[in-house]
Amino acid sequence: MTTHTFYAVLDLFAGEDPYPRLAELVLAFGWGQCHSKLLYTGTIRVLAEPNRNFHAAVAAAPARVQHSVEDLIKLEAAGEFDSTLYQEFDSPFSASMALGSLEGIATFYKMFGGEGNLAPEESFATLQAASLVQYLIDCNGGLEALRSVWGPGFSESLIARIACGPLDDLTRSWLEAARAVGTVEEEYEYYRALYLFEAGELDAAYDLTRSWDKHDRTDESVLLMIRTALAVGAFERARSLIEEAEFVSAPVEDWAAVFDGWDLLEAEGIRILGRGSGEELARWRVQALEARDEVAAALGFSSAELPPRITVFVYESREACQSGRSVTPVVAAHQTAWHVVVGDDIVWALAETLPAYGYRINTASNLLRTGLATAITVDSDELVARGCELLVAGEWFPLWQLGLGAVSSRLLQVETGLMIQQLVDHHGSELIPDLWHATARLGRGMSIDSAILEYAGTTRREIEEQLLNSVLVCD
Repeated sequence: MTTHTFYAVLDLFAGEDPYPRLAELVLAFGWGQCHSKLLYTGTIRVLAEPNRNFHAAVAAAPARVQHSVEDLIKLEAAGEFDSTLYQEFDSPFSASMALGSLEGIATFYKMFGGEGNLAPEESFATLQAASLVQYLIDCNGGLEALRSVWGPGFSESLIARIACGPLDDLTRSWLEAARAVGTVEEEYEYYRALYLFEAGELDAAYDLTRSWDKHDRTDESVLLMIRTALAVGAFERARSLIEEAEFVSAPVEDWAAVFDGWDLLEAEGIRILGRGSGEELARWRVQALEARDEVAAALGFSSAELPPRITVFVYESREACQSGRSVTPVVAAHQTAWHVVVGDDIVWALAETLPAYGYRINTASNLLRTGLATAITVDSDELVARGCELLVAGEWFPLWQLGLGAVSSRLLQVETGLMIQQLVDHHGSELIPDLWHATARLGRGMSIDSAILEYAGTTRREIEEQLLNSVLVCD
């Protein structure tokens, strides 16, 4: 009889919390391998912090940023829940089996250059995964039910076996349970402000954080206080918080310099933040207002589908913009703040990202995103003229090959803009939200080609033929 010996290897960085990795080791040798990254991620968090109520984050988050169980499964398929260092190198199920099998420590540092890569980051999706697992453990009366499904299989089928009811009803019952017990936790207040901020509700988040006593807060809370103050133009308060903070990170020091001397102008749902005269701020506000209305009209968005307030940071240099943009959240589907440099096309900035807010989901197709923004911001006759310029210069790139190699941003905008304009002309503007949702990670996860074929009954080759034969009639 052949036997195999596996060593319980555990690699840790100095100062790293050992509990998540220890939980992985115990599960690997005690329960075996789990093929569901969603369940694995949530279980590791719950076992590493058994006294933590993960429902607090879920209870605090507004509906706009909440993920359903179906969403979490789609996020898993899209790579949201990364493998940990333990799974990659230390687990008895790892092909690499311990760091000694690597060619050198340099390879290790190249793959895991920062502590944030060592284990699943505490993103909202990770916290929701932990909350879901916590609910499944509670509703089943203990860990034994979770252990019974720990093994091969897809997340949907594994979760369905311990859902404590119909799988279709799991999201509702889980979120109701989370809200019932999560609001009593000390973390709730912090998470409430944080996820209001992440949802683009900058003023609501600031209203909460400005009531906090900075002396009773963690470094993370003080950082959120600074970010929310800067996001709404409360520059004096932000400066005071930065000066009195016991620990100031490099980005915060950069913010103090970037936003020194900035002013605020707000009217008609547009807030402009920048360093300039009153006339300059007013001119930028009018540009942003016209841009919002132009994009909304092109997309057919009602006022309810637009951010109630749009905030635009106007910088004097690209370097300052790069430093300042980290103040506000970056999730396009909840974006209500934009960072531009003097002279930038504000209409383009909004046209490229505002659809994600209105549709409450972001496409994964850069071709669709770029083409729609171009079709909105460039007159159709001008777009045809630019297409002819590409043809005459011999620079036209096969439309059906776009996305397979590097091309100039000008070429990408013109050709995808013509493609979207052609689709709208033949199938109507109602095609756009269909394509947008179909190509989103949390939508149907389709490629742009599959979406065009299903919803428009055509292909990029056929669209290109139509463009070259009947639209791009060049002298």
